Amino acid sequence: DSKDSKLSDSNTTTGAPFRGMGKEELLQHSGKPFWRRLRMICISIVLIGWLALIITVVALVLIYPRCKTPEGRDWWQRDVIYRVYVRSFKDSNNDGIGDLKGLTSKLDYIKDLGVGAISLSAIYTDDGTDGDFHIMDHKSIDSNVGTIADFRNLLSDAHAKGLKVILDYIPNHTSDNHQWFIESRDAIMRNDTHRNYYVWTDYPTNWRSVDDSTAWNRSSPRDQYYLHQFRSDLPDLNLRSSQVQQELEGILKHWLNEGVDGFYVRDSGFLFEDYDMRDESLTSSNLPQDEYNSYNHEYTYGLPEVMDMLSRWRHVMNNYTNRVLLADINGDVSKMMELYGYFKQDGVDLSLNRMFRDNNYPCDGACVRQYVNQWMTNLPTSRWANWVVDDDSSARIASRFNESFVKAFYMVTMLLPGTPFIYYGDEIGMKDVPAQTPDAGSMLSYIKNLTKLRQQDSFVIGEYHSFTVDNQIVSFVREFDGKKGYLVAVNFGTSSATRDFTAGHSTIEKTATVEFSTGSAAGFEMEADVDTSELSLPPNQGVVVSWDYVAKEL
Repeated sequence: DSKDSKLSDSNTTTGAPFRGMGKEELLQHSGKPFWRRLRMICISIVLIGWLALIITVVALVLIYPRCKTPEGRDWWQRDVIYRVYVRSFKDSNNDGIGDLKGLTSKLDYIKDLGVGAISLSAIYTDDGTDGDFHIMDHKSIDSNVGTIADFRNLLSDAHAKGLKVILDYIPNHTSDNHQWFIESRDAIMRNDTHRNYYVWTDYPTNWRSVDDSTAWNRSSPRDQYYLHQFRSDLPDLNLRSSQVQQELEGILKHWLNEGVDGFYVRDSGFLFEDYDMRDESLTSSNLPQDEYNSYNHEYTYGLPEVMDMLSRWRHVMNNYTNRVLLADINGDVSKMMELYGYFKQDGVDLSLNRMFRDNNYPCDGACVRQYVNQWMTNLPTSRWANWVVDDDSSARIASRFNESFVKAFYMVTMLLPGTPFIYYGDEIGMKDVPAQTPDAGSMLSYIKNLTKLRQQDSFVIGEYHSFTVDNQIVSFVREFDGKKGYLVAVNFGTSSATRDFTAGHSTIEKTATVEFSTGSAAGFEMEADVDTSELSLPPNQGVVVSWDYVAKEL
């Protein structure tokens, strides 16, 4: 201290400026307890600040809503499928029968609809009997519809235009003129190759065919009864036979090697019957015993073995790239869902939702919502929905409902998650009675615009949020992070309705832009802004409105 005092006095005396402490003095002062404590406090503050910053950043990363990674979609999930009954679609040679050349000539028209795949009715060689199911050779093309060269041209041209081709697969039965059946019928010795290709018995059960006749027919020279769940000239194959299973797998591989993109398994519920051939029970004791619908069919329809066989065929197709397997089955929705997979085995890609085919007018919002919800709520995890409005075994939708309803219903099915089907002619409002000329241009343009809208990301990969307004309105939201959000609202009632849709889902903006509507009768101007809190819809009219994505806040 005395030294510091002398230095200070000296500087004061001489008037020289203070130039700070030297190194030794700094070290001396910094070692004092006060300065050591001050340094530790400062360092601690800095470290605590950095630690708090890191914790805050980590917490934000963990709890802040992140943009979702879009799920991958196969072509059969992205595309609309166009169902064609080949023999009545387009006749290229004026013989009165639609054919493959005629279909090939219309591929540009089909592509222009905005669809991505064509599902063809049966085109295999048959015996000329009415219908497409009297098959004599599953590996050849029926001469009435063309040749194998015609089919290859169709397939090549379709693929060049970005269209997939799906074939009908009919494994339950053949024509009684099929060489398999002829040899099975004539098989006397137990070791005859085709003896067990069909279902034979000495003692018929009470089983009925779908046309209400007995399901058994006696045949010579075998002197036994064969099973036919359809007509008597359509004997059922015995799918319990390993030989038949190999034959059917061979048919799949034959057409897969030709390059087809998938199969529609027809009448899958009939594939197996009870091994012990037990009589079936009546649904009620007072019903006539000669009618098919009088029985429960617990031994002839939808047996567990059906699901196992579909899984085997799924396994065959997994050896090929990007192929799809479809199947249909009658019954309640739980039975249809079983086709997607059974006992942890993969089943079909699409269990066809044909539940609306038998619906007739009137069908209000509650009716449509029930149709949608019973499928969506029962759909197994990671499985894909689909929407079949009509097909070649039902009345056309334009014959069951008026045009306004048809447009409104298509708006719903096209924009829901899932794969929509269009039955050929529906895009022009075709009816079952050819004297009834539709307004083709109006419906055609409408379908094209719908399929174009459906290609937006929010409809392809977006989330689906349904909400109930009332028995008139069907409404839902489709949205995905970073993409436009869409509200689809349709009035299936008989009177106009004004509703507040902002309460239906948290992301719906009060001001939204009109993207699409069912037509001028809906009363909306394209690209105009509307107030979703008081949106008005005339009967059987609908609208699609959008809003820009807004990032979620904490």
